[in-house]
Amino acid sequence: MLTPSLGENCSTAEVESVISSVCGLKDAVVFGVQIPGAEGRAGMAVISDPENNLDLQQLVSGISKALPSYARPMFLRVSTSIDMTGILCLLIDYLFIAFYTIT
Repeated sequence: MLTPSLGENCSTAEVESVISSVCGLKDAVVFGVQIPGAEGRAGMAVISDPENNLDLQQLVSGISKALPSYARPMFLRVSTSIDMTGILCLLIDYLFIAFYTIT
C-alpha cells in the first residue's frame, strides 16, 4: 500500500500476515481501494470469521503494535468465508466488488 504524503509503502502480504497472526490465524486478504478525491489507495482488509468470534480490540491493538500507521488498513470487513480458486488463490477482484462500495 502506498501513502503518497509519506512516500512509504508496505506489501499487502506483510499486512495480511500480521492480521492473520493477530486474529489467531484466520484468513485475511488486504488490497488497496481508491477514494474519490484522494491520491493513492487506502488499505482494506477482509477477514474470514465463520465462528463469529473475532476480538476487534485485540485486532486493533495488535495491528497498532505491529504495523506503522501508513500500513494499517483504513477499512475492515468481516465475512463468514473468503472464496478461493481451485489453487487456493484468494479472489481479490470478487472481494473488491463484493465488499467495497462508496455511497
